[in-house]
Amino acid sequence: MTSFPTSGPLHIACLCAQWCVICRSYESLFQQMATEEPVHAWHWIDIEDHEDALPGIDIETFPTIVILNHEGEFCFAGTVEPRPDMLKRLVQSAHTGHLQLSARDAAPWTPVKALLGLG
Repeated sequence: MTSFPTSGPLHIACLCAQWCVICRSYESLFQQMATEEPVHAWHWIDIEDHEDALPGIDIETFPTIVILNHEGEFCFAGTVEPRPDMLKRLVQSAHTGHLQLSARDAAPWTPVKALLGLG
């Protein structure tokens, strides 16, 4: 398995909704991680505010995390448990090149990449 290069910041996006109780409580944890790991770009995306920009993405479970490396390649996209250790492990694994999505698995998430201005 080929690893992505580890130099450069990650783009970490949390796709949530303001109406979601779990999302509202998870936002403070996400912001805390952004403060602890300022080298990365952290993006809080309310899917209700960006519904037109995210066609075909139907999020049924929150929070959903999407991580791209500095070259705009997808490292992870999926639902996570709203725990700080889970997010920290994902970020560390992505930053060291141990996470990557196949082109087929990444394809549905392309609108997130475009929303972040990465492609």
